[in-house]
Amino acid sequence: MPSDIPDEISVDVSNLNIGDSIQVADIRQELSVAITSEDDETIVTVQAPAAEVENGQATEEQLEETEGTEEANTSEEE
Repeated sequence: MPSDIPDEISVDVSNLNIGDSIQVADIRQELSVAITSEDDETIVTVQAPAAEVENGQATEEQLEETEGTEEANTSEEE
């Protein structure tokens, strides 16, 4: 039922290092709802912080990375 879908899923990433990921298989047993995604689908990956540009302007590459992250966050929430 739609009312059974959690508003959010909290995942502890405090023990992860840069480059580490969490996959569906890592959280499947912790949830009381069925997850239709495959076990090997990545939910989150820890990335190094983006370097700051001197005058506060983001480079084109940083903007593209941010857009990709926003898209991933949106699809995770659905």
